[in-house]
Amino acid sequence: SLKDKFKSYPKIGLQNIGATCYMNSTLQCFSHIEKFVEFFKYNPQIKDIVTKNKNNENNLSVSFKTLIDNLWPDNLNQSTQKYYSPDDFKNKISKMNPLIEGIAANDAKDLVNFIIMTLHLELNKESELTENQKENSQVGGEYEYFYNHIFKQNNSIISDLFYAINCN
Repeated sequence: SLKDKFKSYPKIGLQNIGATCYMNSTLQCFSHIEKFVEFFKYNPQIKDIVTKNKNNENNLSVSFKTLIDNLWPDNLNQSTQKYYSPDDFKNKISKMNPLIEGIAANDAKDLVNFIIMTLHLELNKESELTENQKENSQVGGEYEYFYNHIFKQNNSIISDLFYAINCN
């Protein structure tokens, strides 16, 4: 199981492809968030997104899933791969954000913000209120504003893990 794999660090690293230390360290941090990795490896939503957007140059989710699949292969113990070259991810993110283009060193903070914002926009899904939330909103409850202004626009694996709101 993935939980067992997280007990030890992955044996697969990221190759530096020219002043990409900032990117590699950022990607390694993301790849050690268990729920994040589980989502990109096994969630049906990401599988649908990948199927629909395989040839879309402006979809970071597809490249991120490929990256996670290569860093966390299903059979980690039998993998002979020592490192993975994130060329595809770097090329995709460079096309989407010209500030990351080329081989110049960049700020990891800017990359983290871009990845979080982009993945959230791609993975955001509009959800329905629970029965309890519906009942509260019908009597002028607290959930009506919350749902209409926050919950509908912030429902993704990104908001679940990185935003300081609880939509559940």
